[in-house]
Amino acid sequence: MDTFIDGKTVTIVGGANAKVTRTGGGDTGNVIRIDGASTVVLRGLEVSGGDGDGVEVTDGDVSITGCSVRRNKGIGINVAGGSISVSRSQVFENDDGGIQVASSGTKFAISNNFIFDNGKANGPGASTVGGVALTANTTG
Repeated sequence: MDTFIDGKTVTIVGGANAKVTRTGGGDTGNVIRIDGASTVVLRGLEVSGGDGDGVEVTDGDVSITGCSVRRNKGIGINVAGGSISVSRSQVFENDDGGIQVASSGTKFAISNNFIFDNGKANGPGASTVGGVALTANTTG
C-alpha cells in the first residue's frame, strides 16, 4: 500500500539513512502519494523501491529538499497538480523518468538537483524531465 497523505499537513524529516520504501508483500504502486490539498515537506529521506512512482503529487503544496528519489519502476517525482518545490536532491535510476510535471497549471520550482540515469524503460539512461524549466540542475 502507498504511503498516502490526503488533505493533511505533514513534515517528514529523516536522519542518517532514513528511508521510505516499498518492499515485498505483493502490493504494487507508488512509495508516497500526496492528494487533497495537503501541505507536505519531505527532507533528508531516501524514497525508493516503488513498483510505480517514487512520489506522486495529484494535489497539494509539496516541498522536497535534500532527498534521494531513486530506483523506482515508474517516475521518480510525478506531479499532476498542486505545486512542487524540489531542491538539493538527487533523482536517479527511475525507470520511467526523473521528474514530470504534467499539468500546465502546476506551480513548480526545481533547482540545485542532480537528475541523472533515468528513463531506462524508455531509452538508454536518458533523463526525462517533462514540462519543467530547470534552474541550476545537473542532468544527464
